[in-house]
Amino acid sequence: MVALSRANDQRLPAELRKQWAKLSLQVNARMHGDGPWDQARMAAHNFWLRTRMIEDLGPDPADSDWDAAAIASGIVNAVVLTPQQARGQSVRWQDQPSEQIGHLRRIKNITAPFERLQYHLQPGPLRDLALEWLSVRKHLP
Repeated sequence: MVALSRANDQRLPAELRKQWAKLSLQVNARMHGDGPWDQARMAAHNFWLRTRMIEDLGPDPADSDWDAAAIASGIVNAVVLTPQQARGQSVRWQDQPSEQIGHLRRIKNITAPFERLQYHLQPGPLRDLALEWLSVRKHLP
């Protein structure tokens, strides 16, 4: 919690904030269970923090933690469905079993950083995919 607070402290120099953010990412990677909700929470926090640091300090393609394309690729890889599949499964999601609703909800949480990350992605297939996910997110539980 201290590391995350320091990473977000805009009074600190950029490099120090990045160091605190990296520590927060390391802690986050170790403080979760193996269940799907724990894994999704860890991934969502990871992508959110990395995106937040890019917004505050700018991207750094030399470091994959602060590279918009690397984060977007990580999000896409963390979601096992395509946007079309997720959209199809979200139709009448209220009628789905609770496990399926939970799965769709985790996808929505993991893809949330695309809202801000889209502005840092170069035009191309990855940005197009991020935008597609943003349109699908509206239909997920």
